[in-house]
Amino acid sequence: MGNISHCKKRIKLIFSAVFCITTFSAIVGCSHAQKTNETVVEKPQEPTQVLDKTSSQVMQALALAKQNKDYRLWVTTSRSATVPGIKPSEFNLAIELCGKQYMPKTGDVIRTEQEREERKKAIAYMQQYNEKMWTICENDKNTSGK
Repeated sequence: MGNISHCKKRIKLIFSAVFCITTFSAIVGCSHAQKTNETVVEKPQEPTQVLDKTSSQVMQALALAKQNKDYRLWVTTSRSATVPGIKPSEFNLAIELCGKQYMPKTGDVIRTEQEREERKKAIAYMQQYNEKMWTICENDKNTSGK
């Protein structure tokens, strides 16, 4: 009978220790989360600021692409690839006529808020670039084909 009593005391001691550790971990975790939420997060740029910055990058990239006669359109690396800036009805024709290149880090698996913001910027860039490049590609391919 003494062994059973001794085992019950050990089990109670183990459960008490686990309870204390779990409670302590939860308290520490919550206080850390509270501190994290209190930190000042930099205000995101206004969409127009991002687009203005992107526009100058797009113009530089377009000039270089035209110089090299590289008419490829930017495509996302997601499971269902898209061509931002191109109408879905023109997707296949655009790829066939101009070609495609994959934009890194534009997949559909997003782990952090920073990745989400970077993807949004990349998609905005791709949209502007593809809209302009599609026009350039169509005009150049149609005039050179005649």
